[in-house]
Amino acid sequence: MDEDIPKNEATNFVAGIVAGSVIAGFFSPWDRALYISVRDRIPFFDKTCWRNPYQGFLNGMLQRTLSSGLYFPLYDFYLRPVSKFLPLSDNLVPIVSGNFAGITSGILLNSLCVIKYGNWGSEISTGETAKMLIRKNGLKTFLNGTGTTMCRDAVFGSLFAGIRYNMTNENSTRIERMYASVIAGGAGTIFSSPFNYARNMKYAAGASGLPSPSILKIFSDLKTDVMNESRPLSSLQGRLRVGWGTTRVAIGMAVGFELYEKLKYYLRDIY
Repeated sequence: MDEDIPKNEATNFVAGIVAGSVIAGFFSPWDRALYISVRDRIPFFDKTCWRNPYQGFLNGMLQRTLSSGLYFPLYDFYLRPVSKFLPLSDNLVPIVSGNFAGITSGILLNSLCVIKYGNWGSEISTGETAKMLIRKNGLKTFLNGTGTTMCRDAVFGSLFAGIRYNMTNENSTRIERMYASVIAGGAGTIFSSPFNYARNMKYAAGASGLPSPSILKIFSDLKTDVMNESRPLSSLQGRLRVGWGTTRVAIGMAVGFELYEKLKYYLRDIY
């Protein structure tokens, strides 16, 4: 019934936040190990990467929780109006809904991502990091990379929703659904990785107090750097973090989606 829609949307967002917090906590050691392996240029499974796996977790907990759990309720939120707008386009509805969910998530979370990037590997608090960034670039620092983040999340959101929709149906088993989510999450991560790289370059410039480079300059410099390497494709893969980072997002989205769906209907039954 229509009067249940606001109630369902509220429980959806609660389910998303709870699922996001679980995923953020569970995968935090993986995220930290990935960061250390990239920073120190050592193998992902080097024991150094896995020491103190939850060090610094609380500083970025809010951003990790929201980034892990906000996409799913936003997707459900857009699904109904998009279905009315595109009544004869069943295959297009999930793609557009996923696109809008990604864009909205990118806009809402970009400022938190800016702070998290400036806080990576540091023991100072989130508030102190925000003050430091403001001193360097003013309040505009929180808008740095917003457009690039929107592009990244739009590409990811569209591909994740579209691929998953076409690989599953109402009779799919949990294993089949999770397999589809892993494939969709992996594809979305790979194809959105150029924008993720550009975003990180913008964040890095902002954290250093430098002007944010244009996306065209970032891609031009990337092309030049990669073509000067003896193994261009391998270098490109490393720069775009295609590998263990891709696997983490794919598995995280699969587990997160199943957890979200369970929590969503559980909360509706309670309330």
